[in-house]
Amino acid sequence: MAAAPHWEHGYRCHGLWRGNDRLGCVSLGPPGLWDGVYRWMIDARPADPSGQAATLRAAKRAVERALGLAAIAREERGSYR
Repeated sequence: MAAAPHWEHGYRCHGLWRGNDRLGCVSLGPPGLWDGVYRWMIDARPADPSGQAATLRAAKRAVERALGLAAIAREERGSYR
C-alpha cells in the first residue's frame, strides 16, 4: 500500500510528500525578499499548476486541491501552521 501524503516543513518551505516523492510545495520566495505572499507549486510536471496565496493554510489547500487530495485537509486540519 502506498504511503499517505503528509506535509513536512523545511527551511523556507513546506513540502507535501508521499513516501520519498515530493508532490508539491509552498515557499516564501527568495531569502530576504518575502513580500507576504506564499507561493505554491505542484512538482510532477513543468506545466502543472502553481499560484500564490495570502496564508500558509490557503496555499497548502491549493496544493491539495490541485492534486485532488482534499482528504488531507480533513485529516491534518489541526497541523496547519
